[in-house]
Amino acid sequence: MDNYITLQLLADDGSPIEQECMIIGVFDVDGQDYIALAPTDDTETVLIYGYRPAGEEQFELFEIEEEDTYIKVVAEFNQIISEE
Repeated sequence: MDNYITLQLLADDGSPIEQECMIIGVFDVDGQDYIALAPTDDTETVLIYGYRPAGEEQFELFEIEEEDTYIKVVAEFNQIISEE
């Protein structure tokens, strides 16, 4: 896996934008993989998405739609970071 990924996102006005991110890591919560990304635009934001392999050296990202799941995943990420 490369250390960087470019996300294809939509701006508030619906226009497409690209966001380059550094891959912080992939981690597991309750048998599901998630990925933490840090935008390279010098913000302190961390983006967390669901993650699933989609072939050799390819993967898919998906939004975490359920709020309870998102809260649990963020808490696990914070725990992992605090242990490092």
